Amino acid sequence: MMKNVQGSSAGAGSGEFHVYKASRRREYERLKLMDEKAQKEAETQAFESKKQEWELQAEAKTAKNRAKRQKKKERAKVKGPEKESAAGSETNAGQVDAPLKKRRLVSGKELIFKRPGADSDEDDDDDIGPAPPEQSLEGVDTGTLRQRPVPIVDAPRIIIHEDE
Repeated sequence: MMKNVQGSSAGAGSGEFHVYKASRRREYERLKLMDEKAQKEAETQAFESKKQEWELQAEAKTAKNRAKRQKKKERAKVKGPEKESAAGSETNAGQVDAPLKKRRLVSGKELIFKRPGADSDEDDDDDIGPAPPEQSLEGVDTGTLRQRPVPIVDAPRIIIHEDE
């Protein structure tokens, strides 16, 4: 609300115009701040609504994937005991849980899975592989070193220790 609304018309002093001009500037500044505040609140509200929508979409996708994982886990749980009980009664009547799982690969290598803490029947822990051949240095007198290529040895098995 502006007070002393008088222009520079006759009858008013020059001081009155400056008072009016300062009052008008303060009013315009107040209106500008109100508009900026309203615009900032609208932008914030739009961002929050979009953020909430993104979070809901992400949660829905996560829930869907979680349900798939749980369903797969339940199917494995249902199938697992049936297979283990049938196979366990036929092959390993004395053992409760099988410490080793074996899978044959296409290349002929054997892939063995062991549970942590399970002892192996063989002493493969000490056999890391064949020792690499000693490399001879040829051409030492010329200052250049020539090394023979190291032959690559295929290991017959790969052992993976599973953590549960």
